[in-house]
Amino acid sequence: MAVELTVTPAAARRLVRLAEREGTEWFRVHGAQDCECGKIGFRVELAEAPGGGDEVVRVAGERPVGLLVSPASRPYVDGSTVDFSDDLMHTGFVVDNPRVQTWCGRAPQ
Repeated sequence: MAVELTVTPAAARRLVRLAEREGTEWFRVHGAQDCECGKIGFRVELAEAPGGGDEVVRVAGERPVGLLVSPASRPYVDGSTVDFSDDLMHTGFVVDNPRVQTWCGRAPQ
């Protein structure tokens, strides 16, 4: 079964803008339980291309953009929603997974 990943319209717009600016169409979604606090951390970053075993989630939009999920991140990312926040408290991608009981705001290393 394919990884379940929802991308909000705000996140899709931001991904398309970043793809145009950076000259890429790929982004990696990381999820791992390796933060110092022992909780789950998430991160969205630029990627060059899919790697072996990566699952590709295509994002609807005016330009082709794909999110890559590695086999190691899949258990943490599956069932998540990727959003983009731009407010006084936080600017950046936010990954929310209701299946994950504990999470951390720090990015996994």
